[in-house]
Amino acid sequence: MDAGSRDKNIIIQRNTPTQNAYGEEIEHWATLVDCWAMFVPLPSIEKYRAARELSSTVGDFIIGSYSGITVEDRVSWNSIYWDITAVAEVRRGGDVRISVEVKQ
Repeated sequence: MDAGSRDKNIIIQRNTPTQNAYGEEIEHWATLVDCWAMFVPLPSIEKYRAARELSSTVGDFIIGSYSGITVEDRVSWNSIYWDITAVAEVRRGGDVRISVEVKQ
């Protein structure tokens, strides 16, 4: 994939919990990597739970070679936090496909 198709600046974040003044654990999302990606939208998913309609937007971000990303991390793009559902190498030592979902 050529670099020109990576036109979305994304931030991959990892939760590094900290403690507040009362000793309670609180979420703290730290930047793992700030990079350029290509976004491939996938058809939205409609789900029904407890008689309520929920929708999810799903897609894939494709970035250059980077190891260590897991489904415990998240992607920040366009002021929206996307849950990572899968991470896979497109080809050995090459691009990485990060499947994401955001519930609306």
